Amino acid sequence: KKFLSSIKTRTLLIGASDDPFVPEESLPDDSELGQETSLEMYPRGGHLGFCSANPFSPEPCWLDYRILAELRAVSITTG
Repeated sequence: KKFLSSIKTRTLLIGASDDPFVPEESLPDDSELGQETSLEMYPRGGHLGFCSANPFSPEPCWLDYRILAELRAVSITTG
């Protein structure tokens, strides 16, 4: 956490409140994040899960879509 405020490159951190390995209280608050760093918290997602509630769904994990959206946003803003 102590280095998050010095990150100079756009960085997205994604967490879940129900993560059994990384408790929500251990995550940084806004005052610990740098100007280019943002944290998105979701109520469900577990530890790297972030998949559909239906395990038989043909949809891939929604985290894949969120990462692609962030990469597209970065490519648009950086040209």
